[in-house]
Parts: sequence; C-alpha cells; structure tokens
Amino acid sequence: MRPGGTTGKLALALAALGVLPGCMTYLQHRADDALEMIDLGVTWSDTFGLAAYGNFASITPGGIGYVDGYFAGLGGGQIGTTEHYQGSLGLLLWGYEEVGWGDFDKDVPGTLDRQHCGLLGILAGPFDRRLSYAPA
Repeated sequence: MRPGGTTGKLALALAALGVLPGCMTYLQHRADDALEMIDLGVTWSDTFGLAAYGNFASITPGGIGYVDGYFAGLGGGQIGTTEHYQGSLGLLLWGYEEVGWGDFDKDVPGTLDRQHCGLLGILAGPFDRRLSYAPA
C-alpha cells in the first residue's frame, strides 16, 4: 500500500466525515455565542422610555434605563424585530438589570433575564433567572 494512494485518500476522507459533524456542531455553538455577545439595533415604544446605561462584563454598570417597546436588529441572540423590555440601574460598584426579549411578561420575574452586577452586586448572589444571559 502506497502512502497517499487511493486507500490513504479514502481513509482520510472517512476520518474527515467522522470529524465534520462534531466540527459543525462546535461552529454552530460558537456562532450562537457570537450572537449573544452583542445587542446592536434600534428600540422604540408607544410610551416614553429613556435609557442611558452601559455595562462591561457585568463589572462596571453605569446609568439608568427603562424601555418597554420593540427592538429591531441583532439582540437577545436573534436577528430581526421583537418585543423588548429593559429596566436597569448602575452605580459603578452595584447595579441591577432586567431584560426581556420576545416572549416575556415584565410582571413575571421568571420570564426575564435578571441580575445584580458590579463588584458589590456580584456578592448579592444570583436570581431565579436564565443563566445564559450572564455575564451581560
């Protein structure tokens, strides 16, 4: 049997086919992660809302925000237009955030992504929330 011959090429192709599904699954998960890393779009509502809030890696919350309306763009791990809610307060060392995308009820905390943030906020412990949104 010659190296690089037909048998070698067949073995390489079979090995690639065995690895390919795992690679595709891995790449799909990384693409999903990338979609959840940033929210970029436009918000609007039928009622007054105001947001001047920022937070980096759940450690540096600053500002205040309240939006109860709609979002168009890349947000909440999805692309398109969806209902959106955000209530946040950040005082640098402590902050609180609650966010809803799509199917949520802002009066039912379990349907929102909620977290304390900032160095002091992290010590306050987790909420009963979906952990996939932390850190924000």
